Amino acid sequence: MLAQGVTLVIDDKTEDGYPISEQLRRLCIPHLFFHADEEVLYNHLENSTGKIQNIRVIFQDINLTGGASPSTQDYDKALTIIDALMDENNGPWLLVTWSTWSSENDNEYGQKLYQHLTQELKPSQRPYDCISVDKSLFTTGRHGDVSQFSEMDKITKSNFSKEINKSLQQTKAMSALMNWENSIGKAVSNTLAELHSISNGDENHEQKLGKLLYELAKAEMGKSLSTQNASIGLTNILNHQLFDRISPDPEQNIDIMGYRDVQNWTEIKDWKKQVNRFLHFSTASNNSGPGSIYLYSSFLEGNSICYFNDRGPATNISIINEECIRDNYIQLVEDFSFSEKESKHKISMLDYIRNSTCVITNITPPCDHAQNKALWLKFCGGLCINLDGASSAQLKVFDKIFSGPEYLWNSCDFSFGVQGQKHNRLIFNSKLIFSCSDNDKIKDKLILASVSKMREQITRDLTHWLGRQLTRPGYTYM
Repeated sequence: MLAQGVTLVIDDKTEDGYPISEQLRRLCIPHLFFHADEEVLYNHLENSTGKIQNIRVIFQDINLTGGASPSTQDYDKALTIIDALMDENNGPWLLVTWSTWSSENDNEYGQKLYQHLTQELKPSQRPYDCISVDKSLFTTGRHGDVSQFSEMDKITKSNFSKEINKSLQQTKAMSALMNWENSIGKAVSNTLAELHSISNGDENHEQKLGKLLYELAKAEMGKSLSTQNASIGLTNILNHQLFDRISPDPEQNIDIMGYRDVQNWTEIKDWKKQVNRFLHFSTASNNSGPGSIYLYSSFLEGNSICYFNDRGPATNISIINEECIRDNYIQLVEDFSFSEKESKHKISMLDYIRNSTCVITNITPPCDHAQNKALWLKFCGGLCINLDGASSAQLKVFDKIFSGPEYLWNSCDFSFGVQGQKHNRLIFNSKLIFSCSDNDKIKDKLILASVSKMREQITRDLTHWLGRQLTRPGYTYM
């Protein structure tokens, strides 16, 4: 399929880039031309209100400095421009080298540019592939200027159009992502159209639309609705509308079955843990609400009004430190009946617990949180355990110890990508539950202690497990 999103054309000569813009215009493909000039770039940086999102193809001239041949100076200039224009969370895009040097040594210069960009750009900004269009096929002379589209003869126009169209064709795997991205855009348009139809009809459109948005935000936030949280409520309720409106296009078959037999690479286990993080954990900071994960040490720091209580006399109430939390898990290791073969792993099991990170997660009911009805915030304590380097035998013993007790909840294995850690697991303990007053001081403390947030599916699983622990029925009999 043709590329979705924005197509960007970058050239140091406007007359060389315009023919591509003309062809993209004929195809009704959204595109932007950027003149690779230092003054233009400076003016853009001075006056820009934001970076470009969803760039999916860049037609990039290689020789931007006018040297005898492309060099590192050209690649650095291309890097500077792309980084200045592109949003840091842009996602995958195709590099199409558009140069009279593209045919030299099997696009040697284009590949050097590609390697330079993949090494220097952030992972979320890097191109996924590089192809070339030989600009010299449409120039006057080997390294001359490109003929204007209107001045090309019929055959040259046809060849030029074929080259550009071919460059916009995505691979099967990328087509699957582009189809999904396109369906998201359609769902957003559908939602906007429905809201517009409700509020449209007379000259008071602005007032009616504003009232409609107010009522939607109020329905989500309840009595807690204010200017400060209105956007949160409105965003939440509109996001819910998108899910049912996102549907696959029956005419766009996702042809990915050919990848079924691709041989797994050696890092497949690490790769799957990264996918688990992608599916179930947000790495954004300053999270709040149910499913948010906080460092227990940061939460306790200078905070004398929130603590786990011991069960002794009131005069002996004390703040439970991290070691006390870990003791709950260490005792499990000490009480476990190791077989003769497994006993050699006991020390490593204790080391995993002692080197773990104490965390808490917000288990306040979502409705109480959203509508500010909770007088007390509720939390469950646990550990984030780094299992890097554990052998399959050690992981088997670890699972035997910590997957058995009903009062423990184990997350899937995932990679947080923090400090090189590739194998992490969360284990929460239903015996480690506490509440604290819902006030501004606590909220500020939580923002500073926030490290991640569990997404909806895994939060539901945690909540279901916790519900079973807190509501187990029973009766006394003789």
